Amino acid sequence: HIRTRFEALTATYDAGYNRANLAAARYRFALFAAALLVTAYLAYLFQGLVRARDSLAVAHRELGERYAAQLESEKQLRLHATAFHAAHDGITLTDARGNILEVNPAFTRITGYTRDEVAGKNPRVLKSGRHDKAFYDAMWSQIEETGSWRGEIWNRNKLGEIYPELLSISAVRDRANS
Repeated sequence: HIRTRFEALTATYDAGYNRANLAAARYRFALFAAALLVTAYLAYLFQGLVRARDSLAVAHRELGERYAAQLESEKQLRLHATAFHAAHDGITLTDARGNILEVNPAFTRITGYTRDEVAGKNPRVLKSGRHDKAFYDAMWSQIEETGSWRGEIWNRNKLGEIYPELLSISAVRDRANS
């Protein structure tokens, strides 16, 4: 009778062991599958991080280049502003319609007009009345044709005094040639 109980106990143990072993195998398979999925997901995330890093590196390089170009442009603007303000000749900058945008200190010294007094106005405010329409038509025709004009002209300063002036006009056009 002990032997039968021992065999029954062994059979129960073996059955339990086999069930536990089968369950453990299923858990191992599930853990292996989960590990593969997690590994695949991490690899996917890592690829995304690599792409993001590479994209940021490109953006950083491009921004660095733009910043360097901006610094160079600012340096050039400071240089041109220094030349504009330090020039001994009067300089007037106008827009495409001929309205005064900016004048330098020499312009103010020569004409008596400050920037605020002439900004937005046409350079005709300096017109002396000594030149006829044909003179101005010829001057503007040459500017349209060649982009510049140089000659002597009589102008009037703020006090009403008429003075001769050697004038150079240069058209500065944008990419649309306007």
